[in-house]
Amino acid sequence: MLTESVRDIIDIVTVVLLAYLVFKKTPTRN
Repeated sequence: MLTESVRDIIDIVTVVLLAYLVFKKTPTRN
């Protein structure tokens, strides 16, 4: 039972998670 709004939310969550992982791997303390 996946509506388009749920798919949009999943897409947003996926992008946020990927960005978070990339940001976490990036050395913030230089």
